[in-house]
Amino acid sequence: GKPGLVQAHGSLLVRIWAFGTHCSVMAEPIATMSLLLADEFHLEVTWQGASDYCQYHAGDWPRVTADPGSAARRLYESHWHKDRGKNFETGTTTSHRYQLSSPETFVENLGAVLASEETFLAADLAFCSEPALACLAMHRAGKPVLGYFGVHIAFMIKDASAQVQLYTNFRDELSKDPRNTLATVAPYLSLQIYSHTPVKMPAVRPLSLYTLPVTYTA
Repeated sequence: GKPGLVQAHGSLLVRIWAFGTHCSVMAEPIATMSLLLADEFHLEVTWQGASDYCQYHAGDWPRVTADPGSAARRLYESHWHKDRGKNFETGTTTSHRYQLSSPETFVENLGAVLASEETFLAADLAFCSEPALACLAMHRAGKPVLGYFGVHIAFMIKDASAQVQLYTNFRDELSKDPRNTLATVAPYLSLQIYSHTPVKMPAVRPLSLYTLPVTYTA
């Protein structure tokens, strides 16, 4: 086996440190690997940052849980805000434009959190989803990165120059490390990201195994 990886229950133990805000997007690859590759891998996951849709998951896998206030979550909350600007055509107030203030500072501060986070330091793999900026901090902290994106990687970044810098970092840093794996949930996202970066990310459609067993009621 590789250094740092150990056998557990007849399969390879892989310790994953995961950061993101959307539980279902985070759950998709973890549930899929855990359930379909159970004979090969035993996953232990430390969930950080998650808050949205965490209650809609079931099954025999390391289920995603809401983060009540880890250092990484507190850092995210200190940078996150909603753009309350107005639509100049309609005059209505916008309320669903999430943003991270000072993206570069967020990456630097998250890197400082990771440097003292014991579960991250002990992890074999880092997992990121949204905001995609977190992937950069994990990569710079020395971990192989698994990124799975349900939105464009520039989600939460308003300033055009900051978006261009993110595209450059994905192209020149993340995509060039052979240890990293990046994918999206849909072809249109992969095409958008390719046109901006250009980095080719495969689209891996969700299996939604994290919803099993499911009961539908009318």
